[in-house]
Amino acid sequence: MFDELFEAKTSLSGTWISQSKDGSVFPLGESADLHQKEMYDELRWGDSDAILNTNPTGAGKTLSWVAPTIRSGEWGDGWRVLATYPTKTLVEDQYETILELFERYYGSDEYSSDREFHLETLNGEKVLTDGEERYSLSNRVVRATSDTVEDTTTAKIKDAKEEAARPSKSGVPTIVLTTPDTLTAIAAGLPFDSDEISTLADFDRIVVDEFHLANPRGKRLLPFHLDVTMNLPSLPYLDKLVFLSATPLPDYMERVESAFDSHHVTNETSETPDIQSRHILPKADLHVTSREMFSNGEWLADNIDAVVDFYEPAGQMLVVLDSVREVDQVYNALKEETDLAVGRIYGWKKKGRDKTIEKADIVVGNKAVEVGIDFDDLNRVISTAYEPTSAIQRIGRMRHREEINDYEIALITGPNVQSRIVRQGQNGLGRGELESILVDELRDSADLPYYELLCAAYAQYLWHDSEEYEGDKPLKAGYVSKVSDEKEYSEIVYEHFADGSEESLGESLDPEELWNAVDKIRSQYYRDGDGSYPIFEEMHTFRPSSLSCLILDMTDHEEPIKTYQLRHALKYCEGYLIENKTEFVSECERHPEFDKGQKELIEDNSDYVCAYFVANGKKDTPRFYKIADYACYDTMANRWESVGGVTNIWDPSVETDPSIRGTEYVRIGEDSDEEILARYVGHSRDKAVSRFHLGPYANAEQIGKNSTILFWQDAILAEAQIAYDYFRRLHES
Repeated sequence: MFDELFEAKTSLSGTWISQSKDGSVFPLGESADLHQKEMYDELRWGDSDAILNTNPTGAGKTLSWVAPTIRSGEWGDGWRVLATYPTKTLVEDQYETILELFERYYGSDEYSSDREFHLETLNGEKVLTDGEERYSLSNRVVRATSDTVEDTTTAKIKDAKEEAARPSKSGVPTIVLTTPDTLTAIAAGLPFDSDEISTLADFDRIVVDEFHLANPRGKRLLPFHLDVTMNLPSLPYLDKLVFLSATPLPDYMERVESAFDSHHVTNETSETPDIQSRHILPKADLHVTSREMFSNGEWLADNIDAVVDFYEPAGQMLVVLDSVREVDQVYNALKEETDLAVGRIYGWKKKGRDKTIEKADIVVGNKAVEVGIDFDDLNRVISTAYEPTSAIQRIGRMRHREEINDYEIALITGPNVQSRIVRQGQNGLGRGELESILVDELRDSADLPYYELLCAAYAQYLWHDSEEYEGDKPLKAGYVSKVSDEKEYSEIVYEHFADGSEESLGESLDPEELWNAVDKIRSQYYRDGDGSYPIFEEMHTFRPSSLSCLILDMTDHEEPIKTYQLRHALKYCEGYLIENKTEFVSECERHPEFDKGQKELIEDNSDYVCAYFVANGKKDTPRFYKIADYACYDTMANRWESVGGVTNIWDPSVETDPSIRGTEYVRIGEDSDEEILARYVGHSRDKAVSRFHLGPYANAEQIGKNSTILFWQDAILAEAQIAYDYFRRLHES
């Protein structure tokens, strides 16, 4: 029955990873993998500036840097490490994991002769002590997260580092966990604020984990900012960087390796076992079909009997979709039509998540399941595959288990991916082959060449003009020797952004020529032209990438507080908008499941949303709505073919049909602290998304037959392509 839903079937190879002959690097009772031992040695003795570990999902990359960090006190000072994870939820997960590793190490007798401190419980608190000094175990791992960079976040990182100085000298390490956006802003802002100059100084290592999940801006700019921080003499010295990802895109790896003196850790895997290997990913049957994105929840719900037919009672099934609505559609169909135990995972929900997984026969989730979640009995996966790294992560949730010998994966993707899988998979596919197909056919927008030219211009904007953004000083103000420092800085810009910039400009350049070329673009086009600086200001700030709202879901007694995109609430939710946070909290307090933790969620997220919504249910048929500023619509349309058409939209109206009470409470613009960076394009939404390579989750609103407005990062990507086309035509003429 299930096979009728999917048009093709092949097999997918398993994965074995090489193990070290030198034993364990941590008290685990088993041998270390080859990459873990190599990381241990390189972090301890290596002289590279950056280490890259791209071993696959399930290979133990976290342990590869945590083990030498925790053991660092055996041979000297305990390291102070700043580690980033792409979401706050993942920071929470890693906090628990790493704290447990600290406890296992200091509570183990295996390394007692090599360390001075051991674990004790004093007055109900777990402490590390050598008989004289005592340090709280809970302070060995510190969380410092925020969606924007505020003084409190930066100060928390700095305070945690300074409070770790004394334990470090005693041989006790500390790990501070934050997000890439926080680290990027600190690195970019080092010379701007004297209070932040020493934030990254004295950290022994900086770890960027799961960097493939960062947004386009973060993926391209974080390595650049860290390179500047590491190599310009006027800035604090960084000892070593560590980049980790199971699914890095090839272009990204080439950029990092060309910019840093890098050590790429061995990534030895095979499709068959040998004497010194560990089985991490299973061989599986692979089903594939192609469908439009966001249509799959209803499709699977309509064919729920076939979905249940795919389930194998000896294990567990995971269904991964692309929107909250699709998750709810499949979840509700399974609850109504079957007796199976069903669980949902989406958004930043963490409370009860482990229990949900433990009890469920079938787990239905969205992007939230891609990292930080382990499944012990997973042998069936149904997943959409519209982005390469997401697709690889999703099928990577299925790990090899000795007690399971029957695995199947079903992918719902685009027609090009399906065609390639059918063509290349007649005799089965290797994992590497499948990853290559996904990367080739589902390219990431930030890895296209024209984006690099804009990044190079932004880097020069930082050097010369960032005082135009309130509270900043130009980067050059932080240096003693402006001429020599500018030359070195321009060479770093060249190392990171030359390839795409040269392609965009249609000529080969040396570092000085690239610097002069982007100077002309920055000063003549963006500064003096109509476009001004909104693009660079957006690339320099860290606001959310979508129009979001906080939801009180009166129908959900497990997780009443959620964040949705505004478009989702207006299209599918029955209910009304609330004027402000105070009134929203008052509404929430009437909900029987509302508690202190959920009130904290409101506080944590209220600065990053543009509206509050009380939802009494959902409708199957989406209602029409649009976000547009009609006061400047004609102006934007008339400027469509001109250069410099990026426009700030102020105070947009929200129209719905039929109307939802309270749309007048959506305030983005002059009446709030929030601006919208937007780009009008004379295309339908589908054509705009395709032309500008915006990806399946593009924040774009169609406002007419051939009229679309792109917001925030998508506006920048579109502007980069339009500028690329313009300058190529200018060069050719």
